[in-house]
Amino acid sequence: MKVDLKSLADRLGSFFKQHEFVAIMGESKEGYEIIAESSPLFELAGYVEVAIKGSPSDLTVGMRVCGEERQRGPAVGPLTMALFGGGYWLSRRLKSNEAQVRFEREFWRFVDNALLQLANSA
Repeated sequence: MKVDLKSLADRLGSFFKQHEFVAIMGESKEGYEIIAESSPLFELAGYVEVAIKGSPSDLTVGMRVCGEERQRGPAVGPLTMALFGGGYWLSRRLKSNEAQVRFEREFWRFVDNALLQLANSA
């Protein structure tokens, strides 16, 4: 199966537009990169980086959510945090984690469908 990398990058760009992200796409030596942030549909704590690398017959799609709030929080338990007014922050972190799981599920489902539709497009 050979997939045109530019067509795949364009499809992934449309995914971010459909989900109301602010996104930019650029071409690199290795393929294409997309950076997206600020979707009201997925309130992620940070931004998304997508990299499409390789050749039409041997490609890799990578995705990660980046940002300061994605880093590990304080080393206290949730009950201790709640007692000292940290319940709000714990709640935000849990909501962000839920949003990230939903986003990743939808994103990879979209990638799978795009790859099937673009099979032998190169």
